[in-house]
Amino acid sequence: MFFVDYVFLEFSKRRIEKTMSKLKILITGANGFVGTNLTDYLADDPKLTVYAMVRPKAPVNFLHDLEYSDEGKLKKRFHIVEANINDAEAIEKVVHQMDVIVHLAGKVSDWGERDDFFKFNVDGTRLLLNAASNQGIKRFIFLSSLTVHSLRGHHFDDESTPRDVANFPYGESKRTAEDLVYNWAESAHDHLAASVRPGYIIYGPYDINSYITALDGILTHKFGHINSGKSLISYIYVKNLCYGIKQLIFAEYIHGAYNILDGNMTWKDWVDKWTNIAKIKPIKLNAPYFLVAIVAGIMEGVFKLFKATNSPILNLYRIGVPRRDLAFIDTKMKAEIGYEPVISLEEGQKKTLEYYYSESYHLIREKTKKRN
Repeated sequence: MFFVDYVFLEFSKRRIEKTMSKLKILITGANGFVGTNLTDYLADDPKLTVYAMVRPKAPVNFLHDLEYSDEGKLKKRFHIVEANINDAEAIEKVVHQMDVIVHLAGKVSDWGERDDFFKFNVDGTRLLLNAASNQGIKRFIFLSSLTVHSLRGHHFDDESTPRDVANFPYGESKRTAEDLVYNWAESAHDHLAASVRPGYIIYGPYDINSYITALDGILTHKFGHINSGKSLISYIYVKNLCYGIKQLIFAEYIHGAYNILDGNMTWKDWVDKWTNIAKIKPIKLNAPYFLVAIVAGIMEGVFKLFKATNSPILNLYRIGVPRRDLAFIDTKMKAEIGYEPVISLEEGQKKTLEYYYSESYHLIREKTKKRN
């Protein structure tokens, strides 16, 4: 009798576990650098069902390589869905029956037309929030940026620091989108929302055109310091960022902005870390800001005169980043959510270099160059 009862209880337990609904997570911009890593990271959690949203006919880059857990492609780790962030009807369909939205999609660049940034980063966010309300979704996590702050200099500022960005369309669009998210959270008592502001430097695998381009310059000695690399910069390994976002998904209560970062160091120390681990000579090239600004100003002027869609190698915003301290701290994230980096800088560097030297990265990079 005892054996029969035991078997019945075990059967019932497994049946309940099997029928318990998983949390459905929609990740927009899932084929991007952060999106690919977050999709891969969350797909390992048995409590989650992950939906990776990409634009129709957009290159999915590494997602197909990560989609299945077996070589026979019988068991999917996540589901790829298609929708344009500015297509209200398509967004409504994709959002249907989701539990949480993690919104990463948008235009990310230090170069481009203001209207384009606001079309994708503001109008797209507005459509997604409207769909979330229509579908009864209660939790919304938005990937924002520390560029909501100006480049006037920041010395260990936290989430309470006023957002003072000006004359930089990307940062302005992120600030406006943040306000939309906060207004959505206030529109209903059961809405929970957060804006995530990662460290200025996000590094790690599956990067195609973000920090990896600067790393390429460092490793090939085409990189140079401005003002001897004395200014501070904040940084985060991409998997630590994913860990922090996952904490926000499961946190009992979230609200407002959260800085997520691993630390701060001077540009010189940061670059030396990479040359040391790569076992190459340190970067010696250096120039004062005023001299680089003259060159960048001329380049930017010429490119704007001819209405170039791509930025010159140097532009005034780009060289403004290492000009002054951009050091931030994640006071709120640590106090409310309990965030601490789970992967060390050295381990993150090793994984990034392994990716940088991989055949898959160079194949994707060549494909991207041809598309552009």
